Amino acid sequence: MSLPSFADVKEALQKKWSSLSQNFKAEQKQHIKNIDTSAYAQVFVERVVNNIPAKEDEIDAYLNMHKANLLRSAKILSEESQVQILKALQEIDRRLMYWHYQKNHWWGYFFGKNPLKWVIGKSQVEEIEENIVLLKNKQQELYFCLGELSAHEQSYLISFNDYLASYEWIDQTLEVLSHVTGDNAEYAFYERDFISIIGRLSSGLKVVASLDAAILSSIASTAMPYHFTRNWLRYGLVLAGASYAYKNPELVDSLVGPEALQRYQASLTENFKESVADPLENIGRRLFGIGGTNADIQGLRKSLETYLDVLAKPKYAGWGPGYITPEQKILILSEEMKGNLAPLQSLLDSLPKKAHNFIFGDNFIQGESLLLNLRGYHAAEMFAMLRNVALLTPATIAGWIGYSGYKKVSEYDYKIIRYALADIAKLIVTKDIAQDNAAYGKLLYSIYNLKQKVTRDIFGEDRRLFLHDLKQLESRAQNVDAKKQVIDSMFKQYSFLKA
Repeated sequence: MSLPSFADVKEALQKKWSSLSQNFKAEQKQHIKNIDTSAYAQVFVERVVNNIPAKEDEIDAYLNMHKANLLRSAKILSEESQVQILKALQEIDRRLMYWHYQKNHWWGYFFGKNPLKWVIGKSQVEEIEENIVLLKNKQQELYFCLGELSAHEQSYLISFNDYLASYEWIDQTLEVLSHVTGDNAEYAFYERDFISIIGRLSSGLKVVASLDAAILSSIASTAMPYHFTRNWLRYGLVLAGASYAYKNPELVDSLVGPEALQRYQASLTENFKESVADPLENIGRRLFGIGGTNADIQGLRKSLETYLDVLAKPKYAGWGPGYITPEQKILILSEEMKGNLAPLQSLLDSLPKKAHNFIFGDNFIQGESLLLNLRGYHAAEMFAMLRNVALLTPATIAGWIGYSGYKKVSEYDYKIIRYALADIAKLIVTKDIAQDNAAYGKLLYSIYNLKQKVTRDIFGEDRRLFLHDLKQLESRAQNVDAKKQVIDSMFKQYSFLKA
């Protein structure tokens, strides 16, 4: 039996290669459209791992055929990991705020922590300081990882062009993430270690959804105490009070029983009448002539009306005009209701001042008497009104404070967004921020927080444009000068950023 010629062997290998290529391309097309989330990427990578050819000479072609989708899966892992890191940084910020507050209000923490810590463990000062240091160190570490992942993504598109570069990019992504998860193993890229890289990629995709929890587990001692632990003293006092009330039902009835509620209602009604209703009625009567009047002023006003009727009669035994017209009478009465006695005074001044008027002029004497009495009444009314204004002042101030608080809550204050953008501008102008991964990671975290505020508090076209501008600020493709121009344009363009 003769051996096959070299040409026959070459032709057979080419046919086999063509068949494998067609199968791999078909499989690639089947999955490439589905790789847009970490879940789909995980399924795809696991399928690649499970279907690795057994024959050595087929592995290279298999891995080369799937490099694009594997690279895309690694990119999804990187993006999802950054989201999880940002969430962990937010929790670290909350913890830092908590522990800084406890540092300045140590009595509150003393009664808001587990009572066992009073007798065992570190001192309170040491515990708080250590937690703050741990959180700050982890914060800087995560800033650096964010910046490093962002810098590494710059070479993502270039890696598609080369077989080795694709797997090297995946390997470097996994190496950066190993620092985040606390995996201290040293990974060096070897040309023939592709299968190991795919296995590590599959493992990373399986746990990326809970990466923030894995990060925070390394600083578990810094977690804020549970709600019940922080409020155990309050709950204890409530339980003690409930127990005492249960044993003394008569005390409960005296405080919240039907008779007590009736007393409260009567007291509230009386206080409202004395402090609000009566003063308002008095002020309204004084300023606008509305509301009830007492018997004395009613008598005085009746006498004044009768007196004016007499003056309106003819002067000379039933013929000729009187001292006042009907219109003047109405004017004097209406002005007196408002507390203005000037028209009445003017009338009395216009009456004849002859001797017989003072001796025998009952009309003149009666008018002066009415004027004096009305002046006394209105002086007392003015004093009462000033007193009532003073009584109403606390209620007015309380109402104004309540309205101001409601207005502050109902009208959104955009200063938070304005200050956040100003802080981002300071980070951008930092020297060599593009080369400082920790500083760039802090910038990405600040932009992430601002994005959340904008998504929640700004609507319509402004939100879309604002988020687009923030996308430019976080892009490494934009240099410092370009980003400064974007920020200047934002402060000019958006009305809510103007002070």
